[in-house]
Amino acid sequence: MKIFSKSMAAMLLFIMAASCSDPEDISVIEQLATADENIEKGGDTVNTESIIDFMTSSPWIVTFYGEIETDSQNSLEGHTFNFKGDNTVLVSSMSTEETGLWFARKDKRGMIVNISFAKSSNLHIIQGDWVVSGGQKNLMELKKTDPVTLITTMIRFERP
Repeated sequence: MKIFSKSMAAMLLFIMAASCSDPEDISVIEQLATADENIEKGGDTVNTESIIDFMTSSPWIVTFYGEIETDSQNSLEGHTFNFKGDNTVLVSSMSTEETGLWFARKDKRGMIVNISFAKSSNLHIIQGDWVVSGGQKNLMELKKTDPVTLITTMIRFERP
């Protein structure tokens, strides 16, 4: 099952990459698609700086946040995330603006984005490590699976 999932993910990312016209976006997507395979083989071909550049290149609007299995959604939709090069993230909505921290790293799961906000923040619900599960020129998806309930939550960001 795990091999099938990785193969399907790689194939989907390849299809998304084929639809991109900017060579830099394709390079980032190819790195995302091969991250798991390269890390498992002991390779270090995923360029963290390229992913950081991709994330910090423009604001991102949340178009979906919720549990994949139940298709439940949360009030984060419409929030704009600005990932900054100094590892801060500025999140704004119609009524609020909050600042948190973020960083990207690689591990055995692939490319990881860690996001954190103060416990008193409404955005504390997205605290923790998120696996970069997909991306293309104007779209990025992050997923996190709860180790106890095995429920997967996804954040889908799109560029305005």
